[in-house]
Amino acid sequence: PLGDMFDAMVVGATVRQLTDAGLLVPSEVLAYTNEPTMKLAMHPLAAYQKHTPGRAAVVFCASVAHARVLAEEFNAAGIMAACVDGKTSAKTRDATLAAFEAGDIDVITNCFVLTEGWSCDRADVCILARRPEHVGTLLQMVGRVLRTMPGKRIATVLDLRGSTLVLGLPDEARRWQLEGPACTRIE
Repeated sequence: PLGDMFDAMVVGATVRQLTDAGLLVPSEVLAYTNEPTMKLAMHPLAAYQKHTPGRAAVVFCASVAHARVLAEEFNAAGIMAACVDGKTSAKTRDATLAAFEAGDIDVITNCFVLTEGWSCDRADVCILARRPEHVGTLLQMVGRVLRTMPGKRIATVLDLRGSTLVLGLPDEARRWQLEGPACTRIE
């Protein structure tokens, strides 16, 4: 809560409002568990192959090691993938992201690098292989794949840890406030 520091809050447009206005694409969420879990309900590679093969995916991983291993596993399965992390040089990161945007890479794995401040309209699959602790983080992660582009009709979220069960769907109604919990789900 930030009520001790601020007197008023300005709440911006919601994901639902931006989607209805055609500024974001709608999302479908495929969750693989009935309970939130810290364990993966399905391996990210298997989920990608089953539900979104050939699509442009960004995978949010639990650790840098996890991100690197997943990129290797995707490549071993014949799916062009790359990993970016905090130690990736700016030159290499820029080249990797450009290759993803150009379609030379279909899957990009990361840990805390692409959560915010990165935009690639081509990305249309978000694989949640780590669980965000806050709704703002979830919305940032999912927001990477909601960008519009010609021909893009829907974004798919593969929720492998039950995050949306705890934090809500991307376009769910929420109440933001300065006192008490910062964000609550509106039933």
